[in-house]
Amino acid sequence: MNLNVVEEKIDSITNLKQWYYFLNKIYLSPNKYYNLCHNDVINYFSKFGLFVKVTRTALKIIDSINSDFVLGNKKYFEVIEVNNNDVVNFLICKKLNAEFLNLLVTDGNKTIKKTVHMIHGTLHNSNFIRLINEIVYIHCSVFNQEFLEEIKEIKMEKKVIFDVRYNTGGEIKNALDYIKIFVPRGEYNIYLEDFKSEKYVLKYFNNSNYYGTREIVILIGRFTMSSAEIVVSEIKKYANVLTLGETTFGKNIVQKQLKVYNDNFIVVPIYEVKIHGYNNFKGVVPDVSKPSINLRVEKDYNELFERRSCCDLY
Repeated sequence: MNLNVVEEKIDSITNLKQWYYFLNKIYLSPNKYYNLCHNDVINYFSKFGLFVKVTRTALKIIDSINSDFVLGNKKYFEVIEVNNNDVVNFLICKKLNAEFLNLLVTDGNKTIKKTVHMIHGTLHNSNFIRLINEIVYIHCSVFNQEFLEEIKEIKMEKKVIFDVRYNTGGEIKNALDYIKIFVPRGEYNIYLEDFKSEKYVLKYFNNSNYYGTREIVILIGRFTMSSAEIVVSEIKKYANVLTLGETTFGKNIVQKQLKVYNDNFIVVPIYEVKIHGYNNFKGVVPDVSKPSINLRVEKDYNELFERRSCCDLY
């Protein structure tokens, strides 16, 4: 089913019951929908320093690095409401643009109200470049055009570290522009399949001159998601790259946010991206597993390339 048909049918939805019917009878099952889309909530809460588990009808906070919300000796808190929406409604019609969360939670004994503010200026939501002698370190947690232009102004002749450990994805069009920095000139194909098993090809052409004979290390982790995983897999296909870190989240779905009744939004999965080298994609597996990576002094950066020189990349 193509996106136009999906949008047309969604226009007629006026309540949750109709949305469930649409999922189950027309598009894909509610269970599969939640399996594909619950990571949007995980992404969103991580920006507040909250780590959550999500099911069809429940949302649990299992860890926090935000002083606004302290678990103490509790293993988890179950969320009852998010910004005045009950959890079931929130999980279906997500509004993921507020910079604060008004939460109603329970620890099993008592109900608590908490306001949690987004954490700014952390590794989860910042882009920056560091120059360490002959090494260019690019920390990219968001694919945007402004940061892309900054990268293009930097001479990347020798050694490059591309850190996407905290990049939770974004629009695939922006992501494709980042791939072009690292791959040779030419035409490339990304293969897609919809949920009715119809196949499509997304073509992109790179006519830039940024590619060179560079040593590249890409840092990945469990918060590397969605289009960031596509970027990593595409670069790895065509460039001389070592991936280092943790296995990525494992989401290869192209989605579309659509407005429905009462000014709510739903996120509809449209295509599955066929990731090179994976039949059943569960995340990009790093060439070198290293869950903890500390980059404090120049020696830490150089050690990444020492690991790279010890690996057979071909």
